[in-house]
Amino acid sequence: MVGLLLQRAGELDEAVWAFERVQELGAKLGNQRVVAVATENLGLIAQEKGEMERAEDHLLESLALHEELAMDEGIAAASGNLGVLYNERGDAARACSHWARAAGLYEELGALPMAEKIKDRMKDAGCAPVGGREDAGGADRGGQGANPDRGVRKAANKS
Repeated sequence: MVGLLLQRAGELDEAVWAFERVQELGAKLGNQRVVAVATENLGLIAQEKGEMERAEDHLLESLALHEELAMDEGIAAASGNLGVLYNERGDAARACSHWARAAGLYEELGALPMAEKIKDRMKDAGCAPVGGREDAGGADRGGQGANPDRGVRKAANKS
């Protein structure tokens, strides 16, 4: 909570410190869900600061953690955020792939406003329309195996 407030107040370095502390405590307590969410927030802050490689590392790490935990909502959020990152970097194919996965998962979760928000972004970026998880290449549980970046890079920055 403190990290989010610091981030919203524009105090990004302090927010990074807070989310790194949350990562450490989550790991110490064995709560991988907390680690995944803190890592995703670190990725969003890095993106906001223009540190795109660091942002990508954090977001991919977060996605992998959510996949290990079979947390569809976290997979959808991380995939959606990766779509934004790749779109900002001009990589439409990867943006569309991640967004398709996110939209399909949000639909399955009944989070229709989020699914529509993602579909609007896809339309604006010129992505093909999606109808569900199969459009993103998803597997049986949480779209696992559908991560187009699986194995491409491991998070290099833990700070």
